[in-house]
Amino acid sequence: MGGRYVNRVTLDTNLFWGARRGLLSEIRGRGFRLSLSETALYEALAKAQRDKVAGQFGARAELFRNLLDAERPLVGTRGNFRERLNSPVQIAESLRALWEHVCNCAKPSAEFEGLGAAANQFMDSISLRTLARRLTPDELAELAVKDRSKLESALRKHLRNAPEHNVRKDKSTVANYLIECGLGSLDAGKNDLQDLEQLVCVGEPSFLLTCDRRLIKNAKRSGSPQARWVVSPDAFLEGPLPTRKPWE
Repeated sequence: MGGRYVNRVTLDTNLFWGARRGLLSEIRGRGFRLSLSETALYEALAKAQRDKVAGQFGARAELFRNLLDAERPLVGTRGNFRERLNSPVQIAESLRALWEHVCNCAKPSAEFEGLGAAANQFMDSISLRTLARRLTPDELAELAVKDRSKLESALRKHLRNAPEHNVRKDKSTVANYLIECGLGSLDAGKNDLQDLEQLVCVGEPSFLLTCDRRLIKNAKRSGSPQARWVVSPDAFLEGPLPTRKPWE
């Protein structure tokens, strides 16, 4: 079976809200363990509070509670990278406790409202919009750029040749995203940073399952071979899947 060296599938935010039980059961039936990204949980909590859909969140949490990997229901996306390497057991235990706490209070209540408000505040405090913006004519002039296509080509080549490229796909993809926003081929979205930071899940190792076509396209355009582990549900089920670890 393809993907036998990576047996974890991490789901992003859009699948927390939209994935059907049949899809999740089929993935489990193929021998994969399901997790939710830490960022996806924060985004879902924020949406539940913002849109007043605590009941809907509770129903989704109950569905996932029965399908996610009991040992690692959440895959971490936040925090210091060195800490993630040195303390994987403690981090996994902390995230498991967080998931249980959220599930236990996932209903309309003051406590759940507080969780959602905190998640909203956190989501609003981090954004790539200040960096991911179109360069002004003056800024382009300062770079002595006469041919924008040549600049884009040069920057993409630089990304592909970066020494840490094969290890840190998330860095090259974020850089590629900033390039496209700077040259005007993309407009920065409010939650783009949250989407991009979920790419670190690939290093677990894990597939990152998402319906976000822009995220998948951005990963591919980064030139990283690890982009093959960022897939849509249809592509995942249809295969073929990589049969090695992302960094090999």
